[in-house]
Amino acid sequence: MSARYLAALRRHLDDERADNGDRAQGLGRAVLEAGLAPLDLAIMHEKAVVTLTASRDLTTLRSSWFIRKGFFFTQALIPIEAALRATEATVSQLHHRNETLRLHTAALTRGNLRLQREVLRRQSGETAIMKGQAKYRVLFLESQVMQKKLRQLARQILSAQEEERKKISRELHDEVVQTLVGINVELAALGRGATIGVHTLKSKIAHTQRLVEHSVNSVHRFARELRPAVLDDLGLIPALHAYSKSLAARKKIKIRLTAFSGVEALADAKRTVLFA
Repeated sequence: MSARYLAALRRHLDDERADNGDRAQGLGRAVLEAGLAPLDLAIMHEKAVVTLTASRDLTTLRSSWFIRKGFFFTQALIPIEAALRATEATVSQLHHRNETLRLHTAALTRGNLRLQREVLRRQSGETAIMKGQAKYRVLFLESQVMQKKLRQLARQILSAQEEERKKISRELHDEVVQTLVGINVELAALGRGATIGVHTLKSKIAHTQRLVEHSVNSVHRFARELRPAVLDDLGLIPALHAYSKSLAARKKIKIRLTAFSGVEALADAKRTVLFA
């Protein structure tokens, strides 16, 4: 390439009519294609000038000769300079594109992070929904079991109430009604027996009074069994003791009652349910 440059410069300097830069620019493009830098071109130019001036008498050279060699070198640099500028522009574009790509990458990264957070949030929400559904199913099953138990309890309560009504009806018929019938019979006998003696009359009146007293006691007992006054006045435990004592006396049985004093702290409705 140095020899080629020397030959081209010599032709340019010898041909004073060649005042365009086509030859020099063509050589500059060749230097560029060879992968050489502007410094390499400057070194080749310096060597070529030294070679050309070695065989010449510098005192005889015209000033135009020096101007023409400078023009040749300048024209040879034009393709290289243009290429460098194009390269700089390309590098600048690459830098701009890299910056744009970096910004897009950062935005994409932020978007991915937001997407991941949203996915995690939705997954967490779906997990919570699934847990809620499972809990709802358990509560629903428990509610069904509770409803079944409540229906059974309601039937038991109705059955117990019905049995209690039957018991009260039987006892009223067996004791109170029969006692009242006996009283009525005694009173009727007293009405017909106007000629009976005083002693007999007093005996019948005493018997009638005993029947009335027995009827009153039976009614009081029914009232105590339904809602004893002692339950309101003294509490649950005394009421249970009184009921047990009365039941044991009637049925001729022994009853032993053990109670926890804490039940007295319960509300009236709960103590009534326990007594019933």
